[in-house]
Amino acid sequence: HMASFAAILCYGITMWNQFEDSVYTHCNVWNLLPSFSSTIGNYTPQRYIWRYFVGVSCTVRLFSVLMFAENLKRFNRKGPIVQILTFMRMSEILGLFLL
Repeated sequence: HMASFAAILCYGITMWNQFEDSVYTHCNVWNLLPSFSSTIGNYTPQRYIWRYFVGVSCTVRLFSVLMFAENLKRFNRKGPIVQILTFMRMSEILGLFLL
């Protein structure tokens, strides 16, 4: 939910402060709304807001994956499938964080 809030917040700030710059294209095609990538990547306050909320969200997600893995170990479910799934979820979250 944090990333959704950050996306809406960044989009609102862009629409309010940099609307003309965000819908401009080099080929003079008029855009109705700015693209999301330009909203979170091209403008200073939005870029840092997005990074902060994604970082906090990834931290919470990593802790939940680790707690889930520990909980499965407690109930003697130590098979390779648990380790594979834990690794896959952690790599997905770290990939999002590094993006």
